Amino acid sequence: MCLTCQALVAQDLIKPINGKSFFAEIQSVENGIVNYQIGVSKMTMPTTDVTLIEFSEGGVQYFHEEALKQVDPNNIEAPVYKRGHKVYIPFSSKDVTQRSGALKLRELVSNGNVWEVADCKEEAHFILDFQYSEIGADGAVVNIKDRKGNQLVQTPKVKNSGWDPVQKGEEIAKAQYEKYVSKIGTGELAFDNGHLYLSGRKEGLVIRPEIGVGITESDDICLDLSGTIGYAINSYFTFGAGLDYNHEQYCEPSSVAVFANSRAYFVDKKWSPFIDLKIGYNIPTGKYDYGTEYSVRKGFIMNTMIGIQWKSFDVGLNFNMYNENHQYWEYGYYWEGTSDELCEGNSLRVAGTINVAYNFQFKKR
Repeated sequence: MCLTCQALVAQDLIKPINGKSFFAEIQSVENGIVNYQIGVSKMTMPTTDVTLIEFSEGGVQYFHEEALKQVDPNNIEAPVYKRGHKVYIPFSSKDVTQRSGALKLRELVSNGNVWEVADCKEEAHFILDFQYSEIGADGAVVNIKDRKGNQLVQTPKVKNSGWDPVQKGEEIAKAQYEKYVSKIGTGELAFDNGHLYLSGRKEGLVIRPEIGVGITESDDICLDLSGTIGYAINSYFTFGAGLDYNHEQYCEPSSVAVFANSRAYFVDKKWSPFIDLKIGYNIPTGKYDYGTEYSVRKGFIMNTMIGIQWKSFDVGLNFNMYNENHQYWEYGYYWEGTSDELCEGNSLRVAGTINVAYNFQFKKR
């Protein structure tokens, strides 16, 4: 009988000294005999053959601890939650939602390919502790703990307002497993010092190529290419520097800018709104030549982008302000040499682009 079917009718776990653990409904444990039932079949087992029993409501009772295949806590390959390690998921509780959620989490982990489920903490590398609460909105978190019970990190609370306690616990456990727990095991989500990085961003080097297409205030189509090398100090702030190339289609003034960059994310989630600021200096690489005057992008530049990041992809609306330097002859045509005076001036120009980017993240070890 499968774990799911057994758990629906019985929620006591028997771990024999020899053979696989199984779920059953414990009738009694007396006079050295465990009386239990699976379906309509009633059976017995001497306690001399039992390593432990985790009761649905009464905790864990050990009969032969010497039979446990203990994991040495001083010889665990880091991190303790590494894929392929063994995990213990306690389920004993008088609260039906708590118990059904923990059992469902155990089932999902058992059927997954991330960790191996152990029947007790002594045989596990770490612990997944499903915790249901009715404080505030009904929901549950999952605490990841080491062998000693020290909490390493807590997942965000998953809420569920359903009325059926068993179904509620199972639905919360499924959501926790899919959103957070399994992704911690695969490395999609990381945590450090108790903080879970839901966005995947973490302290380390970030390389960001970016392309933008838009229009200037003079209705010219412009192309913007940039590359940023930065450092994320955490999942919210990144600082760096880079180069930006800008070209206008018709008038053909182009430039390369050297800039400093800062970025702030508003939340630490998979979908993260952000604001990005680049301030630098433009070096002209092409000019807009009218004959009697010409202009170049030269001097101050500031790009402000508001966007959203999904995983490592960015999309945003970029507002570009830059200085344009003009030189012109007050009279006549300068190539004929008939003018009396060469004039020069500066003006602030603006352009808007829609930008996309990809963030290559090299997390600090």
